Amino acid sequence: MENRLIPLDPNAPFRFSCSPEAVCFNECCRDLNQALTPYDVLRLKRKLGISSQHFLQQYTRRHAGPGSGLPVVTLIPATPNV
Repeated sequence: MENRLIPLDPNAPFRFSCSPEAVCFNECCRDLNQALTPYDVLRLKRKLGISSQHFLQQYTRRHAGPGSGLPVVTLIPATPNV
């Protein structure tokens, strides 16, 4: 199977289903240290309808990047519902 990228219109919605049938299954989450950009934080907190401070306190970890010492914000992995 050819692995082609399909261009997306930045203003068009799209749907994606993460499942074992997807070619990229587990590629994005195999590294559980998902770094967030400031833009990621803004979009996620807006979607949740909470303040940036609340989002950062509840859903992220903050630490210094290795080597650079620059601040890095990572998403706290969700625990599976059992």
